[in-house]
Amino acid sequence: PHIIDSWKYYKEFEKIYKDK
Repeated sequence: PHIIDSWKYYKEFEKIYKDK
């Protein structure tokens, strides 16, 4: 049940990573 939490974090991380 921690996959969703990780997914949400991953999505935000992707935004920052793409911004780089």
